[in-house]
Amino acid sequence: MITFVKLFSIAVLLSLFCLNTNCKKTTKISYEGYVYDSLSSKNPKGVGGVVVLLSACNGKESGNTSQCLGDLFTVESATTDGNGHFSIQSTTKLKNQSFYVGIENSPYSAANIGYALSSLPTKLYMRN
Repeated sequence: MITFVKLFSIAVLLSLFCLNTNCKKTTKISYEGYVYDSLSSKNPKGVGGVVVLLSACNGKESGNTSQCLGDLFTVESATTDGNGHFSIQSTTKLKNQSFYVGIENSPYSAANIGYALSSLPTKLYMRN
């Protein structure tokens, strides 16, 4: 009986430890979309060779806009094919519910707006 109580106690302690550390479940990320050359064009063209960055915020987010007030860090990146298509597959243990999308070396990206994983934009644009 004492052995059972000890084993039960150890199991409870390990469970509590896992809840507060890295034993948390991972979240699968499956995100894809296209990068186009222009938002204002009537017939935008896909841009190949563009690096798309999926990031999260290491710090605080501000109110309604979910703007990152900390440092953005890259969760995963992908390079577009000749048609502008990209696909990101990854897993993360982030508690953070806001993800940020950017185009490497482009001022016209969505990196200042936080998105839930289910509502990441599928169309990104290189220029206005």
